[in-house]
Amino acid sequence: MIISSDEVQEGFIKAVRSAIGDELSSMPSAPNTTPLKSVIKDIQSKDRPPYPYITITIESNSKQGGSWLRHKWVDSEDNVVYKAEQSINLRVTCYGDQATTILTKLRMYALDDGLRADIDQLTGAVFQDYTDIIREPMYLSTDFVNTASMVASFTAVSTWQPPSTGIIERVTGEGRYLDYEGDENPIIVTFDEPS
Repeated sequence: MIISSDEVQEGFIKAVRSAIGDELSSMPSAPNTTPLKSVIKDIQSKDRPPYPYITITIESNSKQGGSWLRHKWVDSEDNVVYKAEQSINLRVTCYGDQATTILTKLRMYALDDGLRADIDQLTGAVFQDYTDIIREPMYLSTDFVNTASMVASFTAVSTWQPPSTGIIERVTGEGRYLDYEGDENPIIVTFDEPS
């Protein structure tokens, strides 16, 4: 199973809604439905919800250029299996009044073991930590909006098996070497070696 950054992002959106949804506005919804709290992907075509709201951005999904090999083994059917680890960083940006305070609460809630277990279960990755919160007011449309962001770091472990692998247990073969064209006594080399 190869971990998808998009699935980690979607699971983390659910975890953030669960943790601090009461601090955020609600997204517009159809009549007679419960509106979702305003935690959204950074790239979406719909209108932005009212302030305050949070966007989750996939910032990077590699550690210095790619995943690194954690373990390699041969399964019971003689197939090579690789286990790789990678870092996935998600930028959490809050827009609106009290943006810094809202992100501070989110960071504080992550100290709870139960909440961390929920994050891990929803994302399929292991939550590591948040970075410092950076306050960065932004000019949006016609006015400045109070904005703050931090990065949530995850470690994801993927297990992968190439489609047609197997273990070579024995190599056998034969080769002929002609000293000249039409040689009646070629040199014959045979081999039968365990790998």
